[in-house]
This record gives sequence, C-alpha cells and structure tokens, in this order.
Amino acid sequence: MVAPRPSPGLPTCPSPRVGQRRDFLVQTWRCSFPLQVPPARSLAKPRRSGLENNLANALRTLGERESGPAHLTEAVAAYRAALEERTRDRVPLDWAMTQNNLANALATLGERESGAARLEEAIVAFDACLTVTETAWPEEWVQQVRSHRDETRAEITRRRATK
Repeated sequence: MVAPRPSPGLPTCPSPRVGQRRDFLVQTWRCSFPLQVPPARSLAKPRRSGLENNLANALRTLGERESGPAHLTEAVAAYRAALEERTRDRVPLDWAMTQNNLANALATLGERESGAARLEEAIVAFDACLTVTETAWPEEWVQQVRSHRDETRAEITRRRATK
C-alpha cells in the first residue's frame, strides 16, 4: 500500500503513538487548518470560546477513557476558560451547554475521588444549565440533565451515609 502524498503547502500529520494521544489530537487539530492560525488568545472571543469548549470536549473524552484525573482536570479548566467568554448574557444557550459539559466532567472526576467537593460543583453547574435550558431545549434533553444531576446528588448522599 502506498502512503498518500500530502497536498502542497499543508503540514504532514503524524500517526499517533502509544502515550501521545493528546499531542496527536493537538497536531491533528493544527493540521486541519491549511493556513497559520493565531494562538487561541488572539482570536475573536466567540471563536476562542468555541475552541476552548472543543478542546475541553476532547480532553474530557480522553479522561473518561483513562483511569487518571489529568485529562479530566484539564477539561474542567478549559470549560471554565470557555465560560469566561461564553457568558449567560451574551450567548445563553452556548453558556448552558458549556455548563452541562463542565458538570459532566466534574461528576466524572468526582466519582473517582473520595470526597464530595467535585460532585457538589457538578450539581451547581447542572443547576446553572437548567436555568436556561428548561424552556429552550427539548424535554428529553432537559430530563437527561436532571437525571445526571439527580444521580450526582444520590452519590453525594451515599457517600455521606457511609461516613
């Protein structure tokens, strides 16, 4: 089998090696843009927040597949960075979606820790999401957020009962 020839002017994207998934993800993202893209901090605010959210989604996916907390912790930080630009006043539905994503990352991280602090943060983020989405999203989506919030509350209750 002959390897495909790269297009002129486009970077060659490497194949992932074991233990280099995050680097591969970042390199693949860079390879998807044929022109030089300025660093995220110099992009317009809506685009920058979208990039932060997308990076957080990728990190959360990696973190959910691994046993360690590193990628989930990075995902939480990236969601919080996205929320600095995705404010409730400016883009309420994007803000709510990012709150939901943050809550899911916090809940997953909290399930792996012995304390309840991350789980409580997740509930706050789920509730924040619901303040906007209860009237804007389809009922099935809202119910899914409520279900995740309620499962997180139940986990906190279980942990407190066993102490």
